[in-house]
Amino acid sequence: MQSRVTISGNIVSELSEKIPSNIIALNELIKNAYDAGAPSVEVSLDSTKKKLIIKDTGEGMNKSDIDTLFHISNSNKIYGSLNKKYNRYVQGSKGLGFLSVFKFGHKVQWETKKDKGYRFSLDYDSLVGQYDISECVIELIEDDSIEKGTKIEISIDDYNMNSLLDYFKEETNYKKILNAFDDDTFDINIKIDGIVYKSSSSIILYSAITMPLIPKNCVTGLRRRESSRVILRMRDLRSICGSRSGRSRRWKLWRSPLGRF
Repeated sequence: MQSRVTISGNIVSELSEKIPSNIIALNELIKNAYDAGAPSVEVSLDSTKKKLIIKDTGEGMNKSDIDTLFHISNSNKIYGSLNKKYNRYVQGSKGLGFLSVFKFGHKVQWETKKDKGYRFSLDYDSLVGQYDISECVIELIEDDSIEKGTKIEISIDDYNMNSLLDYFKEETNYKKILNAFDDDTFDINIKIDGIVYKSSSSIILYSAITMPLIPKNCVTGLRRRESSRVILRMRDLRSICGSRSGRSRRWKLWRSPLGRF
């Protein structure tokens, strides 16, 4: 005599609620693009069509990768490990990537291409209503006209639409997203109802020497100063490099969100 474990579809709802906010969920989706080796990712929000689209130019997914995507709480990624193929440190690892999409809406479609192009979709309500989610079957449609990379299209609900629009009204907020990665090989673009915001040229300048050695005439554009750290605009960096090139080579440079210390 045997019994079997069944898992109610309601587990999807409970696990989705573990993601604290839609902004964190958005960051998780951007992390997936980064880990896929994408040189760029675009987050597009269209309030007229009520669509949120996350599109990257990374390696895309094959059938095995899609199976892993839908293996809840399972991941073959180790956070912080070096992906030698892309020379990047892995950002995601929880195996909850696909659940992040349900923080925005209930209907989601993926298009992805690695070796072959695939299109597939999920309906949150249908998934949650499953008696045993392990018996859920997702239809994969082959389509080689799909571009390399991954595109996620979410039919966003009114609450999350208004929430994101309000959030991105603040310059500081969208810059936190744009500059979330300290990696010049990865660009993030945000498009809000046709208005495009690109990765900022703001950088953090960490001095390998003491603060007094920074030339006084090179800090006219100073935004924030704390111990041996300063934030300068890119034109100020050019001023430094132009007038004190020997000394500037002793400093380490990388981008960072405004106000992150």
